[in-house]
Amino acid sequence: MSLQIGNCPDLVSISISAHQNVWDFCKSCPSLQILWCGVEGLPPVLPPLTFIEKLIQQPWRCIEELIVSNCPNLISITDLGEELHFLSLLKIENCPNLASIPGVASLQRIRRLLVSSCGVENLPKQLESCEELIISNCPNLRSDYWGELHSLTRLEIENCPNLTSFASMQGAASLRRLVVSSCGVEDLPKRLELCEELIISNCRNLRGGYWGDLRSLTKLEIEKCPNLKSFATIHGAASLRRLVVSSCGVKSLPDALRSRTSLKELEILDCPKLMVMPDLPGHSLTRLHVMNCPDLVSIQGAASLHRLQIWGCPNLMSFPELRGGPYLEELEIRLCPGLNFFLRLKAARSLKRLVVSFCESLVALSKGLQYCRNLEELTIWNCYNLKSIPDLRGLLSLTELSIKNCRQLRCMSESLPDGLKTLVISPFCEELQSFPTFISYARFQHSLERLELCGWAILNSLPEEIQRFTAIRFLCINKCDGILALPEWLGNLFSLRSLTVDNCEKLEYFPTAEAMGSLTKLEIRDCPALQERCAEYTGTEWFKIAHIPIIQIDGEYIRWREGIREDG
Repeated sequence: MSLQIGNCPDLVSISISAHQNVWDFCKSCPSLQILWCGVEGLPPVLPPLTFIEKLIQQPWRCIEELIVSNCPNLISITDLGEELHFLSLLKIENCPNLASIPGVASLQRIRRLLVSSCGVENLPKQLESCEELIISNCPNLRSDYWGELHSLTRLEIENCPNLTSFASMQGAASLRRLVVSSCGVEDLPKRLELCEELIISNCRNLRGGYWGDLRSLTKLEIEKCPNLKSFATIHGAASLRRLVVSSCGVKSLPDALRSRTSLKELEILDCPKLMVMPDLPGHSLTRLHVMNCPDLVSIQGAASLHRLQIWGCPNLMSFPELRGGPYLEELEIRLCPGLNFFLRLKAARSLKRLVVSFCESLVALSKGLQYCRNLEELTIWNCYNLKSIPDLRGLLSLTELSIKNCRQLRCMSESLPDGLKTLVISPFCEELQSFPTFISYARFQHSLERLELCGWAILNSLPEEIQRFTAIRFLCINKCDGILALPEWLGNLFSLRSLTVDNCEKLEYFPTAEAMGSLTKLEIRDCPALQERCAEYTGTEWFKIAHIPIIQIDGEYIRWREGIREDG
């Protein structure tokens, strides 16, 4: 049950003593909301009762929740303790002229205090029973004195730029979660023995220093603190499980990370000054993500990793100590142009996903790749100097293989696994006149469902062996500039449902309508000659494709039939 008083901009005071029915209702009302009103002060005006009458008849004593919102004339909150004896939740928002709330200190049972978009400059002197304190968008807040916060377990402060220090916060020893975002703080509270989660974001004045005892900390996230050079006090965080450092000025990580046997996840993102990472925990760390650290030159340790992602580290040359541990399941290396030596993968028998892209200096993959029997996905893109792919025939779990823009690649495994379902092959060395022989000796003719072929300038035909792939449902032909017509043997692909032709400048002719009879979708992109010939009803090739339910040309649907799947 709730009493709501709202949208009364001319209401400057509240008195219900003259209204007996409302008075009786308020005796049992646990929640009061005052919204969009012109009240100038709290608590509401009360009738002139004796002390005994107040105890018996005072309606406000039953209120447990009080919400005050969008009251621009509200300038103060005076003594609330006697009138709101059972109040446990107080929420005040969008009261820009509210400069002080001293009356909150008299609320002996308050558990949750939320203040947002107000003009308050200081917090109440005493909040001994408060367990949750959330303050946001209070630009005048300075809080020279934090008062007694013995029961506080959750403190979140956001967008209070004039809040510069927690030095006076001495009585918050029960704090479990601390979030500080977009504030001017230069330090953190010293008593954080029981704190389990510490999240700091966009605090540009924060420089590190001593953060106190962090023995219970399990989660530490620091983001957008460019002047933070170090946080050496992490040595006390023996229970730390997750550490995220993003967009900070750190040059190195604490050496104490090596001894953090509880650490499971480590993310280092957008730290342009970071040069060296310490040896990582060898038996606990399961996930490591490093992104956009241009000065980082080495990564050490962490044989227990399950997932490793490294993106945008141009000076990273090799992984001398990272040997692809027996637990590694996912490995992504992207945008590391200086990498010229790849991991030893022989021990990575649990590896399921391997992605390598934009590693221009890489000339060869690990020969140990053939021992990764559980590998399901292999993606190699834009490794312009890669010249060969190791033997893949033993990768019996491999279902998806994608190789794109490796322009020095001349050969690869002569045979691929039987169970391959997706194959994406893009330009090989442009001196080759045909695709390498791995297609000719394919053992996956009855499993392959999706095939994408990207040709090159002198390629003038498709491999005829493709017609033996009886399970293909999706076929994409891309950048085959030397091909004038698609072959009639496409009709042998009885399972084919979707055909995409992309960026084939000279392509003019489709096979017969009979050869394309199984198609449910045709997509044509950036094929100017073919596009003109496929003009609806007037093009010379239109009669060959008119039966296809879904036709899309340069992003525009020429034909669409409900109930037909587009994915082939």
